[in-house]
Amino acid sequence: MAKKEKKNEQLKSSRSRLRLSSPKQPENALKCPTCGNTTFYEDTVRGELVCRRCGTVIEEAPPVIPEWREREAAGPSLGPTSRGKGKSTELGGLAGVPLKERGKYLRLRTIDRWITRSRDKTMMTALSEIRRQTAYLALPISVQEEATALFDRLLSAGKVKGWSTEELVTGILFAVAKRRGYPRTIDEFAAASELSERDIRKAYRHVSRLLDMKITPAKPQNYVSRFGTLLGLGGRVQGKANDILGKIPGEVALGKSPIGIAAAALYIASVLLNEGRSEKEISEAIGISEPTIRLRYGEIAKALGIEEEVKLKLEEKS
Repeated sequence: MAKKEKKNEQLKSSRSRLRLSSPKQPENALKCPTCGNTTFYEDTVRGELVCRRCGTVIEEAPPVIPEWREREAAGPSLGPTSRGKGKSTELGGLAGVPLKERGKYLRLRTIDRWITRSRDKTMMTALSEIRRQTAYLALPISVQEEATALFDRLLSAGKVKGWSTEELVTGILFAVAKRRGYPRTIDEFAAASELSERDIRKAYRHVSRLLDMKITPAKPQNYVSRFGTLLGLGGRVQGKANDILGKIPGEVALGKSPIGIAAAALYIASVLLNEGRSEKEISEAIGISEPTIRLRYGEIAKALGIEEEVKLKLEEKS
């Protein structure tokens, strides 16, 4: 008896969920685009109209929008660094689609959703990595936004295959930071991304070529403020370093790393203003070898005729 009552309850529950359509259909009744059947059942829980013969979903419930998408849709800004970037390419409902074309349309919509979800996932991963690295490297929001837009270009063009998201993001950030006048050293990007210097250089060359980015070499002046801050040197020393860099003849800096030139200028400025930092301190803070600092500051001092002055200051300190 109990078993029979349980079976009746299950049947009632099933009927409450599935409301069968009437078998009598008018001449212009809806037909299944897959098998031509005209009888369907409506899943009132999911809000779907389903073919009774082959199971094809004729009409689907509107997609459930995740909470973060609702917030973005209602938010004041949909810039390039927002997850949706203000764009949607998902195919809509069946309204206006001819009956004969609905089967094909449903298949296309399924494929479109697969592609969109995969693309969204990659873009979300890239956006998270861009935000993390720009925060670590103290890069401004303008660098973050341009890097996001450039990654989106690569993704939309299908040019991300064979490269990890982290490699492409790091290469793009390296290029954008350099172009906008906020250069960071390879060592700093290696620490931020945990990629090798070799991989970062390869990614940088790859994205620069794909995006046709014209990047001029960074100037030593671009590094003075950041390096000075790392060394605990104030604006007075940084200003002196910039004065020194402005007086260096072009041939002295030609073909040499701007990082080494900037480090040497800071070293000379700190010595002349009695706030001297040792070669070792500068080497450890900036990530450049002591012999390189020594060689560059010697070349600069000689070119500017201040060798004796620097030598005397070093002797006073010792």
